[in-house]
Amino acid sequence: MLSSCPITTCSSPAPMEASSELEAAWGVVGQGIAPTAMHAAMALVRLPESLYAVLHPKCFPFTSTEAKIIQDALHDSGIEVPVKAVQGHLYVRTSAHVYNELEDYYKLMNGVHLVEKNLARS
Repeated sequence: MLSSCPITTCSSPAPMEASSELEAAWGVVGQGIAPTAMHAAMALVRLPESLYAVLHPKCFPFTSTEAKIIQDALHDSGIEVPVKAVQGHLYVRTSAHVYNELEDYYKLMNGVHLVEKNLARS
């Protein structure tokens, strides 16, 4: 059930906290496009380098084609998140709002590792 607090004060979990946890788990701390202090309800979090290696090792810089491959693989795992190619790197666009829970970010964190394993096998 949604609370009755104003939407600007109910965004949870804090996007900075969620983004920081994803960055730490993926080994990409400080490799985002904007400093963590600038994150509001959305953030771009760079995907781990290990995923790049199994995707197309000789394909740098990455494009929207590779972003769609990852986005579709995550979707097939029940994770709905945009994947964007920016300046040759791949990022997930996370958002923190009233309908997000910290467990959603853990599912994304683990889902990316699962996609990496599946791509390595294919």
